[in-house]
Amino acid sequence: MECEYHPSWHGFLEDELLGKRNYDYLLGASHFYEDGDHWHSSFSSIKTLQQLRLFVEQTIATMESGLFVCIAHPDLFAASVQHWNEDVELASRDICEAALELDVLLELNAYGTRKPKIHAPEGPRAPYPWSPFWRVAGEVGVKTIIGSDAHRPEDVAHGADTFNDMIEAFGLASADVYDRLSSNTKEEATSSR
Repeated sequence: MECEYHPSWHGFLEDELLGKRNYDYLLGASHFYEDGDHWHSSFSSIKTLQQLRLFVEQTIATMESGLFVCIAHPDLFAASVQHWNEDVELASRDICEAALELDVLLELNAYGTRKPKIHAPEGPRAPYPWSPFWRVAGEVGVKTIIGSDAHRPEDVAHGADTFNDMIEAFGLASADVYDRLSSNTKEEATSSR
């Protein structure tokens, strides 16, 4: 299940989805970020450095919750942000360093490649994944997975070939969610003895 995170929902996500409903894992996502009493779309409303920092804070808080094995489309802000610059590089590095420190996977998400192109200064591009973000992810050494984000059956495995090329080009460390879950279960069993 791909979920937004807010501290007030922590109990529901943990007790209901991971507990009662016995989901194997949850994917965290920051489709929205909070600014005071208002939530804003990460797809269209990130126009200032403050808004970008709020997206970063939301994404890191999602990772820090400990509920999510992976962050879906961590570069979703690229749907709003037109120019790669020093501030965007720093925001990307903050997300990637938090993922590394917290041992949370980051997802190369194919859904952005099925959306209308953005007319950026360097030419048309998919809203996400954004190559400069993944260059930073490779430099930081985060572990990644490929997700098709299949909203329709025919979208399953969409983008796998392209993303395997990106993983190789940027030296990204790929991971397997189920291997991660298996080793966490083994560690929990060992520590409870």
